[in-house]
Amino acid sequence: MKKWRIALAFLMASLLMLTSGCLLMLTPKKKTTDKSSDKKTGQKEKSDRKSSEDGVVEMEKEFGTYEIKSGWVEVDSQSMAPDIFTYCVEGNENSKTPPNNIVVRHDKNQYSKDQHVDFSAAILQQIKGQAASYGGEAHMEGYGEINGCMVYQFVYECDPYCVQWYFCGEKEYVMVGMTIFDEEESKSDNIREVAQGIVDSFIWAE
Repeated sequence: MKKWRIALAFLMASLLMLTSGCLLMLTPKKKTTDKSSDKKTGQKEKSDRKSSEDGVVEMEKEFGTYEIKSGWVEVDSQSMAPDIFTYCVEGNENSKTPPNNIVVRHDKNQYSKDQHVDFSAAILQQIKGQAASYGGEAHMEGYGEINGCMVYQFVYECDPYCVQWYFCGEKEYVMVGMTIFDEEESKSDNIREVAQGIVDSFIWAE
């Protein structure tokens, strides 16, 4: 588990919190064990999962909903409710080596929906520097609207390979990050399709 936590530092380093014009690194938050707090935030164990008949599970979070393929599970030790949730193939939660994984993260920033171009430029500047520190490169892969929300896609061409999608909300955003540590494994765990399914199904909470 320690090795996995260290390896995930690459992805966590790229999860940005944009406030007051500054790009700040994520500061881990302690997970609360207070049952009353869990009840208040609506994050009761497994209560946010709704199974369907087409092989996917709908996840309900405070910031919105999305679907994830059955067989992929939340990794409690790598998640920080109510804003950060990490997923991997069931059975790999306690792997000694980092498995392919997907992170869904919500956070606040200073940008309105109409300032999505400025937001994407700030993200691109940051990830280029981060990728370079790992001996790789990063670029914007594409952008467009999904379920009425502007989304930007970025790619880290380094080891591990990483793709991130940013949903631009009103002074908030949701990032879906896919990290592939084992390319061969990705052929069987279908991580690309699973991540795309999350992106295509994401809807902001009203």
